[in-house]
Amino acid sequence: MRFALPPLRLEVSHPMSRRSSIPLSLALALTASIMATPVSTHAQRAPGPAAQESEAARDSAAAQDSAAVQDTAAVAPVDTTTVASFGLAIAPADIPRQAEETMTELRNIRGRLQPEQQLTSRARQVQDLLFDLRRRRADFERRGVDELSSRALEDMRQEWLAFQLQLSNRQGRLVVQAEDIVGERLRLREIEEVWSETLQSAARFDMPPALIQRTETVLRATESLTVQVRDERDVVLTLQDEVSEEILAVAEVLEEIDTARESMIGGLLTANEPPLWVAARTQRDRVPPAVQITTTFSENVGQLRTYFARSRATYGRPGVWIQLGIFLVLLLLLSWFRYLSRSWSYEDPDLEASARILSRPFSAALLMTLLLTREIFPTAPLVLFDLNKLLILVPVLRLLPATALAKLRSTVYVTAALFVLDWLRNLTYPDSLLNRYSLFAWTILALVAFGWVVRPKGTLATIGRGFWQRAVLFLGRTVTLAFLAAGLANLFGYVHLASFVSEAALAAAYFAIVLYAGYLVLGGAWRAILRTKLASNLKAIQVHTATAERRGLFLLRVAALLFWILLVAWLLGVSDTLVDAVSSGLAAGFEVGSVTISVGSVLAFLITIWLAIIISGILRALLAEDVFPKTRHARAADTISTVVYWALLLIGFLFAAAAAGFEIGRLTILAGAFGVGIGFGLQDVVNNFVSGLILAFERPIQVGDIVDLGTLQGTVSRIGMRSSIIRTFQGAEVIVPNSNLISSPMVNWTRSDRLRRVEIPVGVAYGTDQREVFNVLMEVAKEHPDVLEHPEPSVLLRGFGDSSLDFELRFWTYRFDGFLRIQSEVTRMVLDALKKAGITIPFPQRDLHVKSVAPGAREPVPELELPTFSDPGDA
Repeated sequence: MRFALPPLRLEVSHPMSRRSSIPLSLALALTASIMATPVSTHAQRAPGPAAQESEAARDSAAAQDSAAVQDTAAVAPVDTTTVASFGLAIAPADIPRQAEETMTELRNIRGRLQPEQQLTSRARQVQDLLFDLRRRRADFERRGVDELSSRALEDMRQEWLAFQLQLSNRQGRLVVQAEDIVGERLRLREIEEVWSETLQSAARFDMPPALIQRTETVLRATESLTVQVRDERDVVLTLQDEVSEEILAVAEVLEEIDTARESMIGGLLTANEPPLWVAARTQRDRVPPAVQITTTFSENVGQLRTYFARSRATYGRPGVWIQLGIFLVLLLLLSWFRYLSRSWSYEDPDLEASARILSRPFSAALLMTLLLTREIFPTAPLVLFDLNKLLILVPVLRLLPATALAKLRSTVYVTAALFVLDWLRNLTYPDSLLNRYSLFAWTILALVAFGWVVRPKGTLATIGRGFWQRAVLFLGRTVTLAFLAAGLANLFGYVHLASFVSEAALAAAYFAIVLYAGYLVLGGAWRAILRTKLASNLKAIQVHTATAERRGLFLLRVAALLFWILLVAWLLGVSDTLVDAVSSGLAAGFEVGSVTISVGSVLAFLITIWLAIIISGILRALLAEDVFPKTRHARAADTISTVVYWALLLIGFLFAAAAAGFEIGRLTILAGAFGVGIGFGLQDVVNNFVSGLILAFERPIQVGDIVDLGTLQGTVSRIGMRSSIIRTFQGAEVIVPNSNLISSPMVNWTRSDRLRRVEIPVGVAYGTDQREVFNVLMEVAKEHPDVLEHPEPSVLLRGFGDSSLDFELRFWTYRFDGFLRIQSEVTRMVLDALKKAGITIPFPQRDLHVKSVAPGAREPVPELELPTFSDPGDA
């Protein structure tokens, strides 16, 4: 008995499994088969391990497959009798092909599973890690954290953060592995159900023994693979559960460390040791100084080795390669900037300072790379960060003396020397008397050094009176007072307070110097970027280079200051308090009706408006200077850029209102108030604004046009939304309301083109040959280089004057801005040509007719006797 089934196939995809292929004709028979199939013959077989799965899970999978089949049946209907005959079973004709495909899929699934040896090895690694963490946690609970110093607590916190990150990464990999295994398990269940149904239908349809044997082979392979998948799933899920439990335990350890740190900071004002003079008589160190230093040094080296070994085993070496890659990229970039800075003009001292910074690209790249160490190795021990700080001093000392004021160099060297001494001091035991002695001596040395540079006639007091100079002087004096307080605290037994204050003061000065060096590097790079070939090709940057440079450096200074404040707050342990205080301050406000106004909303509004102004201004400059002049809309550049500018400002205002918590729907109230304002005296303002819109879209005039507006003549230099500016030929800038430009008659000489006709009147004596005059004037017009050949120059005889024949030379020039100069030059050439041709330009002639003379007017005029003067030399 043969069955003709349609060769369609159904793609069945489980969310956690890979897509597989099942014959559509057989899959569509699921529901009818469940209802019509009698007692299962497969149920009489000895149940394998896979057959012992819970019936609830099997029914759930069957229900999901049934739903998928029903959805597909609505799209591709088939013969219902065939569906009722087979259910999930595979048609006999398709069994060989389906068996081959299924066995291939089973081999692929087995290949994706981990080998037993590898699974055991990874499980052992995780178990070793968990065992080590449990041992360390037990040691942590036995030792406690109540008597630890601030540095010891921070070092311990870094260590447990590394454990937490390592566990999180392990957990992430276990989760992915578990998801894959569950997906494989679900897929095997689907395969088993299909082939089980096929085996059950074998007896009913009297299939050949070979097909039955093939079906049983597939089922046995599926059941065997199911056992392997289930074993791996059990191992992975067990490890996942244990890792999750340990993550919670590590979180509790970190919480206890943070609590101890807060408690330590809260107890800084409590004396934890006897006064120094009492301790000198009653206390002695059990461990010699040499042993303390060598032991601490060995522990630091061990911490570094353990950290890098653990990181290499977990991640490989990505952090080292990332930092090296960043250094190489920065080195290439800064070397290119050094090449660009060679052509800078050193008349500007700021440019000279930036050029000197860029002349040392290796030091600059090393500084910027080392500043990223904490971001690349966030869970490293404190000893790595201490070494990093020491390395940072090398490029800082290389860069700052070359650029900073000479008066600041001593402060830089003093801070660097104190930092090195503090690092050496930390090699002693934190609770030893030697550590206390070294802390007191180091504090006194720091007090003397900083007191010397901040004295009234010291280096910091004479660097200038600007804002940043006063800030540096204030910081120096604050650090000096902090060292004084630390020395006194140590003397009277407040050792924790002395250590905390002295380290925070030194770190504040250290980071201020390092951030200043980083600011100089970034500032020099910003100046170099503005002077690259790409930036120089942008006219907007050429015109606004000084503004862009000034604003960029201002943002860098503000960013460095904020970052320094956050660092100091973190060092003092008040970063959370600072954040809470700032949040509370921003949330403070008042209510006006149903509107709540807070400091944060006002600040958000102002910042958003400021950003909108900056962004719209930048875009307007780029459009007006670089984009539109290169297109056919060059004359509309200023208009379109102005419209874009105001549109962005409007969008920025809406965003600012939304950021401030203002409901956009309430803008109708402002619109109503604006309408009332129009009625009470804003008609002229609105009239000018609307006229500005008309000028923007109709474009009767453009920037650069030469216009006559009544008695006003000049060039349009700006078209605004309320008024425009016309620069007269005398150099004055006249602000004209836009309504006058729309409503008043105006002559635009250059709206369509910049051609200008020039007229030169010429008068010659009566009797002159007019053809000769015509030829002379035409030759003069053709000789001048700024006279256009098309339209051709012309000479007209305008009439008969009182003393001359009046001719007029007319010609066109494309140099509208220089037509007066051209008119003068052509007039001189005409004069010379007429003189050369012998053509006379007559004087005005008048005939005087005397009608009557007075009687005495006919008598001769008597001669006048002139007085004589003697020569002074004759006296």
